[in-house]
Amino acid sequence: MQFSARFLYSMMQFASMQGANIQELINESGHPVEDLLMEDFMVDSLCYNAVIEKAMELTGDQNLGLHAGEQMSLSGAGLVGQITQSAPTIKEALQFSCEYISLGCRAMPKQLVEEKDHYKLTLTPLPLWYSQSPEVVKQTANGVIAFTIREFQNLNFRKSSPIRIEFAYPKPDDTSEHDRIFQCDLKFGTEETAIYFEKLDVEAPVISSNYRLLRVLVEHANQKLNEMRQEESFHDLVKKSMINLVNPQFPTIDEVAANLNLGVRTMQRKLSAEGHTFKDILEGLRRDFAISYMGSRDVSVNEVANLLNYADGSTFIRSFKRWTGQTPNAYRAGL
Repeated sequence: MQFSARFLYSMMQFASMQGANIQELINESGHPVEDLLMEDFMVDSLCYNAVIEKAMELTGDQNLGLHAGEQMSLSGAGLVGQITQSAPTIKEALQFSCEYISLGCRAMPKQLVEEKDHYKLTLTPLPLWYSQSPEVVKQTANGVIAFTIREFQNLNFRKSSPIRIEFAYPKPDDTSEHDRIFQCDLKFGTEETAIYFEKLDVEAPVISSNYRLLRVLVEHANQKLNEMRQEESFHDLVKKSMINLVNPQFPTIDEVAANLNLGVRTMQRKLSAEGHTFKDILEGLRRDFAISYMGSRDVSVNEVANLLNYADGSTFIRSFKRWTGQTPNAYRAGL
């Protein structure tokens, strides 16, 4: 799971305007500024999570994501932002933003769906990322929603608000900032995070549409996506598919092969050529999820064992000790 370093640096800059020491945030990332400003440099989820959590601590802002999405420059969306501003219609602009979101964030896919009376834009964070830091996922989703709505309103003259927004987290004690920023019906604790738009608004033209520029930008974006895919091994592809299929149990080998449009034997043969097996990948994901879950004291050891499909707590404890050299309780006590 990777995130654009330039986007993360933009978040650092925003936090510094809210009172945070930007050097502390840079130090937290473990990367020099020169790397963070590189166009194609990516950071992993643990780095991203640590910086956002530190930014919340230093600013004392429990709505950091909302405020960043509300205030951040639209030019900060980079190539994807240029593409959306050059698209013929808002619908196509939103579709492009879904198609190319992986250029900036590979941990929260977006999808635009046309339904009977409206369009629905969904945000679906990967389960492993959520297990690492539910709060960072929440802040990021809030920021993406606020930014998307600003972008949506700036693409034509209508300045319309969404029909409603659904958040897949419990209702906060204070929703005044949500109400002020979104100005539409809000629902919390839903099954998915989604923005609902009027069809007339989504099908409206984009005032800055530029077909010639769009062709150039899309070609550039497709080239970047192809480069990313070439760098990605088959093992990475299988792992990503497994993470996407967690619901909350891990998928079977048959389910993963079907998701990749492959036969089980073909998938096993391709993994073997890279020195991997399905069992090894599953074991690695169980370890990663387990370590993430143990960071939350609200989840008991037996509950973690159940989430990871272990028959009982003792079997999970033996596996955890093999991975870390400690029992789950000893590991948690040292955090």
